[in-house]
Amino acid sequence: MVRGVANLYACAGAAWLAASFCPTALACDLSQPETGTVANVIDGETLQLTDGRTVRLIGAKAPMPPLGWRGKDPWPLVDEAKDALASLASGREIEFRFGGRRIDRHGHALAQVFVVGGGARLWLQEEMIAKGLARVYSLPDSRACIAELMARE
Repeated sequence: MVRGVANLYACAGAAWLAASFCPTALACDLSQPETGTVANVIDGETLQLTDGRTVRLIGAKAPMPPLGWRGKDPWPLVDEAKDALASLASGREIEFRFGGRRIDRHGHALAQVFVVGGGARLWLQEEMIAKGLARVYSLPDSRACIAELMARE
């Protein structure tokens, strides 16, 4: 397990930290990373990778209309959340790490997701919560990083 996942976004001015973890790093236990490239953003919390895998941002619930909703107006903030995630992740290299259950009933990976590049990491869940486009949620078997996300919310 990896202890202390970096939040370099909060330390953006410290160039000497670009390749290492920030001292204010999050204290959540996560697995070694898997990597991929984002091919498509499905919604405000779901990424499709170029290899066909689907990754859901566990711990951050983006706005979605209720099942079966057929209203004429768009559901509030659904498009904004998807657009924000797309601007952060589309076409980018990511690493995703697990801190609980790894796969949901649909076969989607349930992970903490980081955009990586240039020696920096951007934690997508934290960024979406910071923008007000996702809320913290947890599942009984996937609680890694919830305290850190709650502090950000």
